[in-house]
Amino acid sequence: YHQFVSVFENELLPLLETETGAITQEMKDLDEKLDTLRDLTLEPILKIVAAHEEESYQASELMKKVRELDEEIDGVRDNLDESVAAIVVSLEGEMTEADEHFDSIAKLTIRWAIIIALFGVVVSIILAIIIVRAITGPVNQAVTMIKEIGSGHLDMRLNLDSADEIGQMAQTMDQFA
Repeated sequence: YHQFVSVFENELLPLLETETGAITQEMKDLDEKLDTLRDLTLEPILKIVAAHEEESYQASELMKKVRELDEEIDGVRDNLDESVAAIVVSLEGEMTEADEHFDSIAKLTIRWAIIIALFGVVVSIILAIIIVRAITGPVNQAVTMIKEIGSGHLDMRLNLDSADEIGQMAQTMDQFA
């Protein structure tokens, strides 16, 4: 390119300034030289342009492949998002069911605990009444017998057949009387 410009500026322009407008052999030779230099200059430029176009084409093809891969990835991601969303909905439903089941079992357990506790209280009261009567009845009989003995009536007997302390006390009082 520099040679082309140099020949044009240093050889052809001065020749054109000195000539009268007639085309001479020297001008024709310079024109051919310029054509050769132009062709030599254009050849690498055209190669560069062709290489650039090839690179652009390859880059375009690569971008097309990248877009295709990106679309595939987006599709997979969307499917994955849908699957994960379905799993989340399913797990939330199961969690809600489990909470409801737990609540119902907790209520049932509390009811049974209250029922069993009340049953235990009733049984305890009944047992307490039975035990109190089993103790106070013979003790009251013994008190009555002692009062009768104190009044001089010795014909009263307790007649208790029990092996505990109250039964032993009743037998001793019966013997005493």
